[in-house]
Amino acid sequence: ASDWSSDVCSSDLDPRFAARLRSQYRAATRTAFEAGASRVVWVVAPVPTSDFSTPDLNVRASHLAVHDAIRDVAASEAATVVAEMDDWLTGAGFADDPDWRPDGTHLSEQAARRLAEEWFGPWLIAEALRPLP
Repeated sequence: ASDWSSDVCSSDLDPRFAARLRSQYRAATRTAFEAGASRVVWVVAPVPTSDFSTPDLNVRASHLAVHDAIRDVAASEAATVVAEMDDWLTGAGFADDPDWRPDGTHLSEQAARRLAEEWFGPWLIAEALRPLP
């Protein structure tokens, strides 16, 4: 059962939670700019493929709600971009690969190196060299 008697949403699938996510990502983005950042990169992390003992962590839609919030904020904030790690891992065939994600969530050390060399490093350098809007 959910408790909607307070401002705290107890379900991450509730529209109020989605609005709160966007608000928090927007605030963090603006804080980074106020601190002197010239660009903000949000990383869309891969959706876990393992089962957790905490049922809320097993809800794919919950992770996708975070992804949506990140993308929405990046689209509405100048000099804010999204690194689509989830899409890259899925497209490369590594999202469900136990050699890449032994526990279904975290990258192995070797996978993290390959991801940095094959995708994230080159992507990040290209993004850093791209002129600011």
